[in-house]
Amino acid sequence: MDTQTLSARTEFAAAINQICAERGISTEIVLNAINGALVASFKKDYPEQALKFEEDELIVSADVDSDNG
Repeated sequence: MDTQTLSARTEFAAAINQICAERGISTEIVLNAINGALVASFKKDYPEQALKFEEDELIVSADVDSDNG
């Protein structure tokens, strides 16, 4: 992994931690909201693929790493 990618991940994780500290909410809540937003965005931007996944009984999910974003 190059240093630019590592830096971006570290900045993302730091931003999440800052939001949680400022608002007094857990990291898990913020990450769950981000994961849900990513899935909703995929379904909106790629409705045909999302429908195909549903027809095939596949689940679209997202999982942002809590350690490094």
